[in-house]
Amino acid sequence: MATRELFRSQDHDAASGVRQETVLGQKELLRRWIESGAAYEKHWAFVPPVRPEPGVTTNSAWARNEIDRFVLANLETRHLQPSPPAARETQLRRVSLDLTGLPPTLEELDAFLQDASPDAYVRAVDRLLNSPRYGEHMARYWLDLARYGDTHGLHLDNERSLWPYRDWVVEAFNRNLPFDQFTIWQLAGDLLPNPTREQLVASGFNRCNVSTSEGGAIDEEFQVRYAVDRVETTATTWMGLTMGCARLP
Repeated sequence: MATRELFRSQDHDAASGVRQETVLGQKELLRRWIESGAAYEKHWAFVPPVRPEPGVTTNSAWARNEIDRFVLANLETRHLQPSPPAARETQLRRVSLDLTGLPPTLEELDAFLQDASPDAYVRAVDRLLNSPRYGEHMARYWLDLARYGDTHGLHLDNERSLWPYRDWVVEAFNRNLPFDQFTIWQLAGDLLPNPTREQLVASGFNRCNVSTSEGGAIDEEFQVRYAVDRVETTATTWMGLTMGCARLP
């Protein structure tokens, strides 16, 4: 019944006679979905996270932590075996690139290879996490979400001084600022009771949108554009989905 209703759509608009373009691939996809039972899942952004239990494994001695247990359980369901450990040079290079975006220096590599202690890798990770380069590397991803730029982005694309916000993000990662504070200060740091200078700087997130100083710009138009940009950016960054569908034409 649902499949028949799906294909009863009119090919022509009754009022204008304009042919309604239909993507056949989308109809076919819907038809197969309905015939397979029309299973529906909520959008992941609205599903509260639940801590899963690691799967049961047969080679428990291989796993060193909870993540290893998840990986191993998935491998075993596919009848696969873990790869042998990578060379120590490769291990240090991978973790250095992951945490700082930079390869290890020759001195760091030599020190790691000469360290025969069982916790050598753990101490290398701690060293990288305590490096100023860690915050710089992590901030690059966040600043992309915040649409940070050192210029206005429109008209003459002049330079603007938003670097205090950039430096605050770097420092926040380096001192492991709790995520709830990281969130509140950026969204509404200037609205907190007696905000500190740091909280005011953090609220620069709301000023990272492109802006213009063009003489012929209409103030009301650009105020709307700025507001739309902030809403969409905030929703995309923290909610995992865009708000473009709520924008008025």
